[in-house]
Amino acid sequence: MDTLFGGVQVSKRSSQKKWDAINARRGERWGIVGRAVELEVLQILQEAKRDDSPIFDEVIRHEPNGREDSEGKDFTVVRRRDGCCQSCSFGITISHHSLKEAMILHPDVPQLHFPIGIKPETIIRAVERLLNNSPSVRLCQ
Repeated sequence: MDTLFGGVQVSKRSSQKKWDAINARRGERWGIVGRAVELEVLQILQEAKRDDSPIFDEVIRHEPNGREDSEGKDFTVVRRRDGCCQSCSFGITISHHSLKEAMILHPDVPQLHFPIGIKPETIIRAVERLLNNSPSVRLCQ
């Protein structure tokens, strides 16, 4: 049961191992791109925090592979208004496939899809919408 792979006959098992390795490397590359997008989103949210009329008072990026990250939370944003704090944690992804997986794994944590090349205004609007709809309101200390 040999198959032709790149002009060379190899067994199906060997062929499967080769494809598994190719897919693993692709996943690693997309992981690197995803972490870079996280840093870009952090920068965009921090700039929105520094505006003349800041949308957020605090932006926290959770450590990759940390406790919050394993719960599906990449970021937490906080807004203080009228003696109350409003916060919202959420995850982001660049892949629609990963978005679906994250929504299944973490149904209680909002997940946002930010494809490569998304406009900063779109990112800010999406996070602001999440924060506006967030029920987590408590008194500030």
